[in-house]
Amino acid sequence: MSDNFKKQSWVSVLLLSLITFGIYIPFWYKKIKKITDTFPQEKKLNSALIIILMIVSFITPFFSINLSLSGQNVFSTNVYGIGTILNIVRVLIIIFLSFSLRSILQSQYSTELNPILTFFLGPLFLQHKISKLGGAK
Repeated sequence: MSDNFKKQSWVSVLLLSLITFGIYIPFWYKKIKKITDTFPQEKKLNSALIIILMIVSFITPFFSINLSLSGQNVFSTNVYGIGTILNIVRVLIIIFLSFSLRSILQSQYSTELNPILTFFLGPLFLQHKISKLGGAK
C-alpha cells in the first residue's frame, strides 16, 4: 500500500509551529487529513474541528498580548481571560485530534502508539511516527 505522506521531520513541525505561534498546527492536521482520508477505514479526522482549530489559532495571539514595564502591567488584550480560554480550547482540540489520528494510524499500520507521548507531544510525536512507520516517501 502506498501512502502519500510527504517527508517531513518532527523538528520541522516544531520549528514551523514556533515561528508561526502555533498557526501551523491546524494546517499540519489538514495536510494529514487529506492523506488519511484515502485510508480504507471509516474513522476520519473531524474537518469541523480542524477548521475551529484554525480559527482559534488565528485569533488567540490577538487576545494574548501582555505588555509590562517595571513589573507593572501596562497593556493587555487578555480581557476577561479570553486569551486563556482560547488557549485551553486550542489545547483540548489538539489533544482530541491527536488521539483521533493515533487511532487512525494504529488501525492502518497495525501498531501501538504511546498514548502518553501522544498526549504530551501530539503532532510532534505523530509526525515522528508517521516517518518511522514508512509513511514518508
